[in-house]
Amino acid sequence: IGGIIFFFFCSHISIVISSQWLEICSGVSLILSIFNLLPCKPLDGGRAFHCVVETLFTEKAAERISRAIGIAVGSLLLLISISVLDEGYGYGATAAGICIVLNLLFEEGIVKKRELR
Repeated sequence: IGGIIFFFFCSHISIVISSQWLEICSGVSLILSIFNLLPCKPLDGGRAFHCVVETLFTEKAAERISRAIGIAVGSLLLLISISVLDEGYGYGATAAGICIVLNLLFEEGIVKKRELR
């Protein structure tokens, strides 16, 4: 909610004082706020999605559903961003997709974390 409020504030002020920098800040804030709402477990949208699903199903079922949706959304983000890399877009989204998928794989135990010695 804070990011959306910041978006509206910067957007309005950028129009009033004709500031391109504030216009860019408002756009970045909007993109990050929407990204944070994706239903992937490490993000706030994933936590909210899990809470809603947990009210409808058992805790174990909610965990499986949340994990499956998170993997699907993270993989879809990764595939779409990779497909637009050759057009000069998708570098940030590709990195974000990799982080989301790796985090979910770490949680699942498919990929093992190495401990620092």
